[in-house]
Amino acid sequence: MIPLLLNRRLATAGSSFVRRISQTSGLIKLESKSLLLISGSDSTKFLNGLTTSKLLPTFVKKNQYTISPDEEETSLWLKEKLKLTEEEISSKNWGILHEDSFLEDGDPEKLGVRRDGIYSMIMNPKGRVVSDIFIYPTPFIGPTMDGPSYLIEASREKAAKLFMMFQMHKLSSKVKIVKTPDIKSWYYFNDSEVFADVLLNLQDSYFNNVTSVSLETAQEFAKKFAEAESIFSKDFSLAGFSFDDRSPQFGVKFLTSASDEEVVKGLQPLSDLVGDLQILPEETYTSRRIAEGISETSDMKADTFPFENNLDFMNGISYNKGCYVGQELTIRTHVSGVVRKRIMPIQLFSIAGDSESVNDQIILNHDDEVVSLLNSYGDELYEAKIASGNEEEPQIELASSPFGSPSSPTKSKRRAPLVGSIVRREGNIALALINLRYIEFDNSVGKNEFLLNVPGEDEPKVGVKVFVPTWWPEDALE
Repeated sequence: MIPLLLNRRLATAGSSFVRRISQTSGLIKLESKSLLLISGSDSTKFLNGLTTSKLLPTFVKKNQYTISPDEEETSLWLKEKLKLTEEEISSKNWGILHEDSFLEDGDPEKLGVRRDGIYSMIMNPKGRVVSDIFIYPTPFIGPTMDGPSYLIEASREKAAKLFMMFQMHKLSSKVKIVKTPDIKSWYYFNDSEVFADVLLNLQDSYFNNVTSVSLETAQEFAKKFAEAESIFSKDFSLAGFSFDDRSPQFGVKFLTSASDEEVVKGLQPLSDLVGDLQILPEETYTSRRIAEGISETSDMKADTFPFENNLDFMNGISYNKGCYVGQELTIRTHVSGVVRKRIMPIQLFSIAGDSESVNDQIILNHDDEVVSLLNSYGDELYEAKIASGNEEEPQIELASSPFGSPSSPTKSKRRAPLVGSIVRREGNIALALINLRYIEFDNSVGKNEFLLNVPGEDEPKVGVKVFVPTWWPEDALE
């Protein structure tokens, strides 16, 4: 049985939006990531109150914005579905909840107990994103008697802020917060059909919400996964493991304190399947993210909201978990259904030149003639505005007279509609915060093309092609 979330995303991956990156497979050490260890009997409850994901099979309702049409019925279903007691949650290293937020309560694939990590976010009380994170139960395989323990992966520049935030919210909670500089985050990707089949088989066999519903089954499937040696040698020391399914077939992530040489050796089963592993620079990871439209808080130069970062499209939020920091505005936005701006991938091209960028697929090209022009802008690139070439109707204003005579009507200067702004660039592609009002769900040539207005330039020199990722829901622009 293929997990519904992955199945749905893979089904959309074959349409016109295609990322074209020179590297189609590789192993990357994410030096930009830091890890914090949260352990102790209250650690699950502690993190549940700070993250957008459901970590407890219960509800914590403190205000009217908590969503649950029938909380008692849903809570009963959770207890029947998950063979997990409150005592186990506080005293055992039981794993982590996996929720498919696209499914209705009662669906057997909705919720499971597993040992692979999840994607989530942490917000401030105003509902703005503090950091995107991955949460890993740790160790991946080990004794269950030591109590719950989690590794939190975040960008290095956000780690200090998260550490202080955790300490501030700790109060009397029985949790221990420790920095773990010896543990590193690794990322592996492979765009081949062979590896796509591997991912599907792994999720079907060992990481399945239908069959993994308790501490015991989570441990059992994790051990079987290790013994099968589908990716890792069975003696390889894993601190954490996760499918990175923020977009279809994006890759896998794992945590370990092993050296680079030990990592390559530990991945020998994978190498036997797909060929020699090549360690690539982290810029390759960044390029893949940008081409897929996946943002991280390290990209941002200003505060953003979770839905602007497509958290809802990446299965990183629970709508019925109850109270958590920043929840009120987030849930109000979800209830209203109005999200005006989202992060989207764009391609930049020279208007005067012969660039290949106006296409129906996003193509990374560091040698594109537009790159040198973009480099010359420096930080002004992030002050530039993406604007429509179509002028709005002129506004009629009243002009005042210095002689006290009656005001006469005059036409104000025409301004092109503001479409968005760039937040992160790599070569000739970038992530931009885009006003959805001006976007069509159509990546064909000539669609969603705009101009980049850079401060100090009389006329735009750069064009912008906005791409709608096909893993987005069909109603994403409504």
